[in-house]
Amino acid sequence: MATSAASSSSPPTEPLGRRVTQVIGRFWAWLFLLILVVFFSLASPAFLSLFNLQSIVANAAILLILALGQTFVIITGGIDLSVGYILGMVSVISVAVMTGLAASLPVPVAVLIGVLVGLAIGVLAGTITSSKNSHPARSEARAMINMTLEIFLRFKIGVMLVGLPSLLGFFALLT
Repeated sequence: MATSAASSSSPPTEPLGRRVTQVIGRFWAWLFLLILVVFFSLASPAFLSLFNLQSIVANAAILLILALGQTFVIITGGIDLSVGYILGMVSVISVAVMTGLAASLPVPVAVLIGVLVGLAIGVLAGTITSSKNSHPARSEARAMINMTLEIFLRFKIGVMLVGLPSLLGFFALLT
């Protein structure tokens, strides 16, 4: 009697195909990443080198920081479409400051100017959004996108900015 009760209370086993589909559905992004790593490792032996992995991590750091900030916006029920445009604008302004004032302005100060410009624009966008009590996917984000595009048009867009200070290479090695 005890064996029949135990067997009736155990959940029915699912077919193997369904379990595989569930695992793929749950971990598809990790599986895709694994396939990419295997493919590029076979395509180039330098892919899994220490230098290449450090380079990938250093280049992904900026996007990860932006994604972390965007996560908080999404958690609060919104989405800010202007983040990439603001990043581009701050980059252009920072490079322009470094190339235009490099002889008289230390590189850390120029980098700080870029950070402060990004902070000011972020505070402006956040203040506008919170004062209107709306989420940033609406007119505020469009206004920030238009503002950054206007700055691009007026500020060296399409012109190669050259002559960056050599000290920037040192900062790149720190990452």
